[in-house]
Amino acid sequence: MAPSPREASPKLQQAMEVCRETVNRTIANLLPGSELVEAPLFDGMRYAVLNGGKRLRPFMVM
Repeated sequence: MAPSPREASPKLQQAMEVCRETVNRTIANLLPGSELVEAPLFDGMRYAVLNGGKRLRPFMVM
C-alpha cells in the first residue's frame, strides 16, 4: 500500500503544496466567476475542479 501524504518528507510535502497552490490559482484564473446566463454552468465547473483532492496528477506532471 502507498504511504500516506501525511507520512511524506517535509520537502515533498512542501513541493506538493506549492504545486497545489499553483494549479488552484491557474484553474481559478481559467474558470472565473461570471454574471452571464451560463453562470450556473461555470459555478458547477468551478465546484467540480476546485473542490479538494485531484492534485496528485498535476504534481506528477510538473
